[in-house]
Amino acid sequence: MLSKICQCHHSLDLSEQIKTKMAAKNRKLKTKAAVPEKYSSSPQHASTSCRQKENTINYLRWFVLIFLLLAITLTFSHEIFGVIHGFSEKLNSKKWPTSSPLQPPETSHAHMVDVGDDHQGLRGEKLTNEHENLQESQGNGQNKQKDFDATICPEISMTDGDIIRLDKRNLKVKELVHQTKDSSVQVFIVDDFLTKEECNGLSGAHVKHAKTSNELGPLLCFSGVQSFQKYLNEAGLNDIKISNRDFIEGTTCINETFSNRLKTKFKWSHSTAFYRDESPFASVFEKRVEDVTSLVSSHGGKFQITSYPKGVGYKTHTDCTLNSKELRDRYATTLVYLQNVKQGGETKFPKLGLSVRPKQGRLLVWNNMNRRGRCDPTSVHHATPVVKGRKFILQRWYYYKSFSSLGHRSPEPELPKRKPMQPRVVCDHFEEGSCRWYDEWDYNHLNDYNKIADQLS
Repeated sequence: MLSKICQCHHSLDLSEQIKTKMAAKNRKLKTKAAVPEKYSSSPQHASTSCRQKENTINYLRWFVLIFLLLAITLTFSHEIFGVIHGFSEKLNSKKWPTSSPLQPPETSHAHMVDVGDDHQGLRGEKLTNEHENLQESQGNGQNKQKDFDATICPEISMTDGDIIRLDKRNLKVKELVHQTKDSSVQVFIVDDFLTKEECNGLSGAHVKHAKTSNELGPLLCFSGVQSFQKYLNEAGLNDIKISNRDFIEGTTCINETFSNRLKTKFKWSHSTAFYRDESPFASVFEKRVEDVTSLVSSHGGKFQITSYPKGVGYKTHTDCTLNSKELRDRYATTLVYLQNVKQGGETKFPKLGLSVRPKQGRLLVWNNMNRRGRCDPTSVHHATPVVKGRKFILQRWYYYKSFSSLGHRSPEPELPKRKPMQPRVVCDHFEEGSCRWYDEWDYNHLNDYNKIADQLS
């Protein structure tokens, strides 16, 4: 095209004869690219034709330039959008903070009552009903309890000596027989219920998550002044005298300064929790439990991984509430040992005369309540202190009567005021419990909560 432009400028200096011949030749060719005859009849017309061609070429150049700029802009914008979109999707899919699959998602503080999936779950569920009844009386249409059909948990169905085919493995059921009269409690073990890889993965996730969460010192909570004083005495801190004024207002937790002073004086186990909809492993575990025990997932609570360092155990207790008619309580306990323990760490049932040694992958199952829904006192048990090594367990409780919020994470209370993701250490009643670190908060440390719970019990 540039050569044609040069030819046009050069043609202005040629003789009329050459111009006439060129015009005749162009007419003869009759091509779209040829110069029209009327523009070849004079030098003026030829000059006009060349200028039009120059303008056309310039337009084409601008069009190409604009097209290239537009293409580059669109491509660059697409890449930027892709980066932003990808980053946005990562943020949306993230469960804050994401130190491990066991990390609980960030929940907004709200004045809602815990469903009671904790050591004193019965009390929490009673208060949940009180709260839901209040919502219903105020016309709150979000009350899901009224649409929930509660069911009774199926009985544990296991037989000594049974061989169960599970995930291409043969698992053998063993019943630990006791001679205790008037006891409804049955205790079973199944070795290799979880694989070595599963056990190591869960233990590793627990350690990583607990380490990350423990960067903030925990707040220490107690069941009351008297129990707190007994823990101080046990730690050799008899000279410290405390009163209700030492607790954060409205709670049975002590402030951060006091907690930091005591955290090196007390020993505790560490517990991290995850729920049914928070980990793919949850569905694997609950399906496996159902295949082996007949306990159904709809009656299962949270999944709790607990580690015991050297010198730490857990005092004698029952997983259900004695002398209570409440049916929304822990009917059965499933516990899996995630690691071998060199010495100590046994689970003992003193009234049954049974003791179970930790063995990696071993499932321990027992019922705490009888078939009428009453807590059996012979289910009392304790964890002996670890002498050598470290103990890891995964446990899940199955409730006698189901309720709507069972197995789902609840919003945490506003009190006590604390830093985001700050953990807590709960020291139960001195005579029937021990201290345990938790990565989540429930309502058992609130004074108002306990007052209402006492009225309902």
